[in-house]
Parts: sequence; C-alpha cells; structure tokens
Amino acid sequence: MLRDRLAEVGVPVVSAELAGKGHVDYVWELSVPGNRVLAQIAAFVQEPPPARLQAAPAGGVRRQHVVLGGDVLPIEVVQSSQVATASVMWIIDEVGERAAAEQLAEVLAPFGVAFVFVSARDASAASLATTWQQLRQQAKALRVPAPSFVGGLARGGLTAATLTMGVADGLRGRIVVGAALGARSIPKVWPGVAVPDLAGNLSAGAAKRPALLVVQGQGDDETQRDECVQLGSLLLQRAVEVHLVEVPKVTTAAALLLLGTADDVLLPLLRAFVLP
Repeated sequence: MLRDRLAEVGVPVVSAELAGKGHVDYVWELSVPGNRVLAQIAAFVQEPPPARLQAAPAGGVRRQHVVLGGDVLPIEVVQSSQVATASVMWIIDEVGERAAAEQLAEVLAPFGVAFVFVSARDASAASLATTWQQLRQQAKALRVPAPSFVGGLARGGLTAATLTMGVADGLRGRIVVGAALGARSIPKVWPGVAVPDLAGNLSAGAAKRPALLVVQGQGDDETQRDECVQLGSLLLQRAVEVHLVEVPKVTTAAALLLLGTADDVLLPLLRAFVLP
C-alpha cells in the first residue's frame, strides 16, 4: 500500500480503513452533513499532527576532494562512513548556494545518499556532461555509487534543468530547488542570463525521460512559482514524471534552514525521490 511505502522512507502517515466501504462510497458520502471522514480530513488539514522525525542511522560523514583531470571539473564527494546506495551530482553555480548544499548532503548522507559537489561557475555544459560521464565510469574507484540524479539550488538548479542528458546517460531524475525556470522570472533573478527551452529539453526523446522534482516555498516570488507550475503542467502533458512541491508558509531558503529538525518536510521528500 502507498501508506506502507511512505512509512518505509520516513514520511509520517495518518491512515484509516473504512470497513465495508469502497472508494466510491466514501467519496459520495463526503457531501453528507456531519460526515465523519470529512471531519477527520478537515481536522488534519487545520491542525496537522506533529511529524516525528526519523532518527538518522549512526555513522559519521566523510569527504574527499578529487581531480580527475582532462576536461573533468574538480569534485568533492560527501557521504556517510557507511555504504551509500545512491548518489547525486549537485551543481553549485553561485557562492551563496554552498551552505544549503552542505546541509543537504549532511542530512541525507546517513541514509545512504552520497553527494558529489561540482562547481559550475564559468563551466560549460559540455564540461558538466563530461564530468557526469567520468563520475559514472570511475564511481567504483571513487567508492561511491554511480550518480543517477543531478540537482541544484537556485542558479545551480536552473543549470541542472538545462543539461541535455537523459535515461540513456544513466540519469533517473533531476532535483531543482528554489530556482526561477521561466521567461519572466529568470531575467528578474539573473539579468542577462539566456532563457532556455526547458520544456523542450526536459521532454526530449521518445523513450522514458528522467523524472523532475521541483521544490518551491510559498513565500518565494509569485511569478517564479507560477512559471514552475506552468512548466510542470506542460511536462505532464508530454508524459514526463513531474513532482511539484510547494512548502507552505515559508520561502525555500527558510525551508532549507529547517533541514534535520522536527519541522523538516524536505528530508523525507528527497529520500523518497532519490532512494531506490
């Protein structure tokens, strides 16, 4: 059941099973005044029960700086001292993105997710693609799982969305956090940056495309949020798996500050998306 799968990856779940009822029965009954299920749903939305943050497995975090040579960009690998089962190539495009990236890596590492930091500042798309390929080829020597996800925050997230890689390159999904992704919001945030055809890039190819996870905060720029929804809707029409998440009441920056706390909603979300 969905309830059981969510619980396995650390998502707090409140569930109930109505004896002798099918889904058609209880959906129709929601319109009946005094319906018990409707009252329970309303109570959950108005006063959600406090989530219990699942404790991370024991184990420290280790780092290694690696220079692979050639056209490959320098990288930093952050992972738990225990065996990692998945890894993400995380693109850092601006200095301000570094602290949040570090926090993401540290809270996910104990759960078996390794982060490979790559600085994209002044880097070409070709060098990023080469770095991805080399990371996958030399993963065993680096003692890290071959990356199957690429992601980034803000400008790094936009860069991750523009890379022309697909399932054939080993890419399972992209994680884009707090990034402007549209023709109106991109020039507002980063004047002079060319507006890419993200819908075309992310839906390219006839085969299965990598999934896309987009995280925004309710407190982020309204135009930016609207354009993310528009992009997601368009990609869904093109049969791309899209997960649009808006964290209520806060900006993306504020949501990232809650990583690893009892109010953190991002950790279970990211674990469910990345872990096999």
